Amino acid sequence: MRTIKNILTIILILCCCVCKATARKYPFKKTDKGPFGTYVLYDQLPVLFPDATVKTNYSSPQSFMSKTIYGTNAYFVVALYAGFPDKSLDALKDFVDKGNVLFISAYFLDEELEKWLGIKMNYNFSKIDRNESIGVWNTDSLQYDYFNIGHGAITFLSYDSLKSDYSVSGRNDKGRVTCLTIKRGSGFVVIHCEPYMFSNYHLIKKGTKAYSEILFSSLPGPVSTIYWDEYTKSSGEMGDAEPLRFIFTQPALRNAFLWAVAGLLLVVFLSFKRKQKAIPLITPLVNTSLDMVRTISDLYFFSRKNEVIAKKKIAHFTEYLKNRYNIFTGLPADDYWNAVQLRSGMKEEDIKTLRRMVELYKGGEYTVTDTELITLNQLIDNFYSTI
Repeated sequence: MRTIKNILTIILILCCCVCKATARKYPFKKTDKGPFGTYVLYDQLPVLFPDATVKTNYSSPQSFMSKTIYGTNAYFVVALYAGFPDKSLDALKDFVDKGNVLFISAYFLDEELEKWLGIKMNYNFSKIDRNESIGVWNTDSLQYDYFNIGHGAITFLSYDSLKSDYSVSGRNDKGRVTCLTIKRGSGFVVIHCEPYMFSNYHLIKKGTKAYSEILFSSLPGPVSTIYWDEYTKSSGEMGDAEPLRFIFTQPALRNAFLWAVAGLLLVVFLSFKRKQKAIPLITPLVNTSLDMVRTISDLYFFSRKNEVIAKKKIAHFTEYLKNRYNIFTGLPADDYWNAVQLRSGMKEEDIKTLRRMVELYKGGEYTVTDTELITLNQLIDNFYSTI
């Protein structure tokens, strides 16, 4: 059992370490002022969109978009991975269909999101050109190129370039598409493959800052409200984003994770099985002296030998007086009972009655009735209780 507890402890520690490491390396959070945070971008949104109101959303799109949102709104997602549960994805679809803009800058997209947009991401990490640049078109169809730090190995692998629903908004110097605008319903979805271009590290440079200005200026339509998404971050501030959400959105990873948890629970359950023979129950030793006394007492009682019982009772009483009060039977009778009365503090009348019955029955010569035996027993018990 100790081994199982150690295994569980190690797994929990590893999960916490991985989640914390991921949150530090790829946060893209608006409050993070580190190299890969988005504090600068979020702070510059009122400048980039002077006529728009900026609001932050920590909850899932399903709960956030429960009410109908029409008009010229934009939902911004800048994260390492962009994936949404089925109902949240449906809420985003409805949001775009009503004429709004969904902007997503992420390296990885959920499979259902790719199916809805009709695109396929190209995840190629084998060769990364550290000197490649990334470009963007403005509204006048002029291209501006800016230096990239070398994360641009992710581009669009496939999309229908012949359809008017797709328009290219940016490429790298290899000619691969890095930004794509897609029309869905009355709105637009802008997919960007290089979220690091919006990190604090890039935006403090003048050239990259101009890159973001040109890209956002080319977004479709005027924007009245910007909803900044914190839900898709690797660790949500309000507890709505879950570190394991990426695993559960991928069928293969989800199944592997569930099988691993089931196997671990099975091992823990089987470990409860007894590993040694049951310890036999040892019966404590019986006090045979008490049994002997009880047996002899029953023998005397049922044989109606009241004289013997009275004699034994008186002998036990006189032995008690000897051990407790140092009153010996060799004393004269008057001195003996005066000492009993003085040392015990019992009433003189009760002492006289007890003395008469003790002197009468101690030899076992007189017949003792049941009533007399009960009276003798009560007097001795009263003596014990009085002292």
